[in-house]
Amino acid sequence: AAGETIAVYENGSREFINLIGPSGDMIGTWDGSQRRYFLKDHLGSIRTTVDQSGNVDGYDDYYAFGLVMPGRSSNSANPTDNYKYTGHEFDEEAGLDMYHMNARTMDPVIGRFMQIDPMLQYSSPYTYVGNNPLLFTDPTGMLGEYFDDNGNYLGSDGIDDKKVYLANKGEGKSIKKLLKKGGTERIQKAQASSTFLASEDAIIEAGNVLQRTIDNGGLSGESSLVSNDGTILRGETGEAVGADDRVSKETLPGFLEGNVDLYTSIHSHITGFVKNSDGSFGVGNATQLGPLDEVGLAGFNNNIIVGPLGQSSVGSGGNLLQPSLGVAFFGKNPTQQANPRAQIRLGSLNKIINKLKRK
Repeated sequence: AAGETIAVYENGSREFINLIGPSGDMIGTWDGSQRRYFLKDHLGSIRTTVDQSGNVDGYDDYYAFGLVMPGRSSNSANPTDNYKYTGHEFDEEAGLDMYHMNARTMDPVIGRFMQIDPMLQYSSPYTYVGNNPLLFTDPTGMLGEYFDDNGNYLGSDGIDDKKVYLANKGEGKSIKKLLKKGGTERIQKAQASSTFLASEDAIIEAGNVLQRTIDNGGLSGESSLVSNDGTILRGETGEAVGADDRVSKETLPGFLEGNVDLYTSIHSHITGFVKNSDGSFGVGNATQLGPLDEVGLAGFNNNIIVGPLGQSSVGSGGNLLQPSLGVAFFGKNPTQQANPRAQIRLGSLNKIINKLKRK
């Protein structure tokens, strides 16, 4: 129930407690003596409020953007009727008459947000769900999770799940058009033409792990775990890799609250290099699992490795030629032979992270 209002107080006295369901959504209220439950439509808008005996205490009908229809609403017996369209609170203080949608407020009369969209998804930064309120909702006041491999933002599928997708090669333009038009069938096509990367929190933390590795000189591994609720656990910096070492020595954080499959693992392969006693180079490759990775990454819901995106080579002058740094995304329980389902260069990753941080 992260972010949900648990109780409401006025002048130091508790007015009512919100009842939170298993999915984290508010399903009703309790004023100390009477429980009231919400009956919602497909958008999550509260249409009818009933008491614990099943008697109707209030009801609302709405225009497309949430304006309550006159003559088709009644809440005289419902003292907690401020939760309405898409389940958001209707703010009547100071005569505002707007919906509080967490990050922004929305005016149901004009169907527009009062603050600009930090993700700039539509032609107007004040547009609500792409002018498609019969299909989409905006639970946080922000949407946006699709990018191409250059880090360009393509749009959102309207689903508030904090997932980030990467357009499959050559699909960026078509996905952008599908997301702009919206609709269930088009959203499904957009998802089918994309690859799920990770949660927004995990993407941002992957950038942090890579930067920490670069900052420590590139020969010591770094690691983090990111839970489904966004909690971040950071591991200790590993010992520096020396000549003839086969593996880096970072370890993932050891204490986990809950099951291991509730976490995304992130760790680095070295970004620097050492020269071995036989004249070869010790280098990292984020696109391949290390000797201990298959066992160490087992069970995690998602696995991310950061570092050089490919195998290094030796140039004609004997100099080491290293590939670009970036992030490789693996699924659950990757094997030693597994290829990443997607990879992003550091420059593109930084563009994505900057966009996500502006939300």
